[in-house]
Amino acid sequence: MPNAISRLLAPLLASLAVCACAAPPSPPPPYAGADFSGSVDATDIGLPLYPGARLVSPHDGGDKPALNVSIWGGSLGFRLAVVKLQSDAPIAEVARFYRSAMARRGPWRDCSQPAAGDGPSCGKGDPPAGGYLFKAGVDDEEIRTVSLSPQDGGVLIQLVRVAFGRDAALR
Repeated sequence: MPNAISRLLAPLLASLAVCACAAPPSPPPPYAGADFSGSVDATDIGLPLYPGARLVSPHDGGDKPALNVSIWGGSLGFRLAVVKLQSDAPIAEVARFYRSAMARRGPWRDCSQPAAGDGPSCGKGDPPAGGYLFKAGVDDEEIRTVSLSPQDGGVLIQLVRVAFGRDAALR
C-alpha cells in the first residue's frame, strides 16, 4: 500500500513544484492613470513619418513639435498623438506618400477634393491654402489626420491620431 500512495503522490508533488516555480502573473494595469510625453514616433501616430522629414523647431516658446497624451480609467480611455514635421520635398510628392499610407489603413478621405465615395466625413476641416488635408477614421474609435501646408520651399507636415478606448490609451 505505501508504494501505491507514493506512486500517486510523486506526480502530484512534481506538478506542485513546477507550479510553485512559475512566475506569478503580472498585475493588471492601474485602474486609472495618465501619461504625457513630448515624443512621438510612427507607432504612436499609426502612419509612417515622411523619410528625411525633421521635427519643427519651436520658435520663441511656441508650440512643441510633438505631444503624446494618454488618459484612462476603468474601461474608458483616450489617446492623442500629434507631431509637426518639415521637409524640403515638393508638397505633391509628400501628398502622394501620405495618400498611399492612408490607403493602407482603410477608408480615408482627401478633404482637398470634392467629397465622393466611402470614408470619414471631412466635417468643417478645410485644407490649408495650397495644401492638403487627409482624414481616416475606424468606427469612430480611431481618427487620423494628415495636414500638408506649403512652407518656405518645402512642406509643413502635421500628423494627428486620436484613439478612444482603454486599450488604445495603454498602448
